[in-house]
Amino acid sequence: MSSPRTAQAIDNINIDLRVPFRGIDVIKEGKPTYNFINKLWNAPENQDVVEKFLNNKMCMQCAENKDPDACLKLFQTYAIQDYFYLVDYFKFKALRLTTIPQADFDTLTAEAQSIGRLPDYVAEWMESCKQIGVTPEQIQSQERSVAELAYANYLQINASRDDWFNSHVIMIACAYGWSKLSKKLYDDNSTDKTSLFYKDWILTNIDTSDPETNPDFLSQDAIKIASE
Repeated sequence: MSSPRTAQAIDNINIDLRVPFRGIDVIKEGKPTYNFINKLWNAPENQDVVEKFLNNKMCMQCAENKDPDACLKLFQTYAIQDYFYLVDYFKFKALRLTTIPQADFDTLTAEAQSIGRLPDYVAEWMESCKQIGVTPEQIQSQERSVAELAYANYLQINASRDDWFNSHVIMIACAYGWSKLSKKLYDDNSTDKTSLFYKDWILTNIDTSDPETNPDFLSQDAIKIASE
């Protein structure tokens, strides 16, 4: 149950890599983004944020699975709110088109094509929701959480800004951080490896196929975003 958020992040970065002055050369020409991500992730001044991210209550509780019914409900609530995020992100991407200079038709075309793929991401996540027992009717009956509303509002505010750097920093959490969090939970002896959360979230956000060359078990998406 790997969230389409990751696919969207990779999609956005691929677009920027193709567009002059919006690729990784913005950070430092010729240097891989991996150095940049690690610098942010490992910086002493950011460790309070990293620790909160790696020890968030929902993931820790669902991984331990001491109360399977409560954990499933938490997992389902997360899935519903992530569905709302995808819909809000769809709107954000559309609004971002207004920041593209009129003469920059190449960027406009690339962004429009990216938007065209978003309905598939939303539909894919709906199917993932169904796999853990969430129905479309449940989604329609739920309200957006305060956290989701706040983040959606943040996206809308930033829709009018042409801020490549900030938008890509935001992507690190879902495209790279989730893989780091999943590896931490995978290694934790208290994680219930028979649970639905383990099978449909932890395992889908890591890659254990080649521990020799990928000892951190980063997912292929995480490796991709870390190496471009």
